[in-house]
Amino acid sequence: MDSLKSLITRNLDVFPDFEYYIPIIEKAERNQELHPDITVECCLSLIQGISKTIILDLDEKADPIKLENDNTESRAHHQFKRATELLKVNDDIYETAFTGSYSGLIHILGNLRNTRGDISHGRAVPKVLRSDVGLARLVMEITDSLLRYTLASFFAINLDKKVQEIEMISQEEDLIRYEENPGFNELLDEEYSYEGKVLYSQALHKLYYEDYEIQLKDFLYEQELLATE
Repeated sequence: MDSLKSLITRNLDVFPDFEYYIPIIEKAERNQELHPDITVECCLSLIQGISKTIILDLDEKADPIKLENDNTESRAHHQFKRATELLKVNDDIYETAFTGSYSGLIHILGNLRNTRGDISHGRAVPKVLRSDVGLARLVMEITDSLLRYTLASFFAINLDKKVQEIEMISQEEDLIRYEENPGFNELLDEEYSYEGKVLYSQALHKLYYEDYEIQLKDFLYEQELLATE
């Protein structure tokens, strides 16, 4: 699940709480061959956990206690579906019709967890029902792609909100204006690809202005050296 883990790792500076999910991803990867049902259970846990996080962040009326204590059989796919609906409200390019269709698979994962899971439901030995490696690999691939797409949209929404909040704060007159250095901005965006509605250079300027200023000064200095050669 390198794709999902990489996305989370790249965004830890802005979203540090998401480091919580990395050990779960690694546990899913570790158990793929020897304990495939643990892998399946970890994948469902990731889907549920990230869905709950999105709901609580984007829905002001969401009740965290009620969400955590939901013991209904179909809770996993309902939570994911609700998360995708909230993403669509805040991100008009998010394809909720496509991702929402996965809610049926998530319901099946919930059933697999209930009948074969090794962690949430302790099993007597010898264990009668077991998933195979192929199924665990498929579940990991689906979870990786699905959550990577979903989480990338969530990160972009939150980053866009933070940029807007900062733009509302009056800027000092001596601050470097973002649009004054298009060449430098393009260089940053080419060097650091960033998935989302906000360009990397714009995010750096708005959220980490001092870092932007330092890198810009180095860039301008290098340009001066080249010009004198």
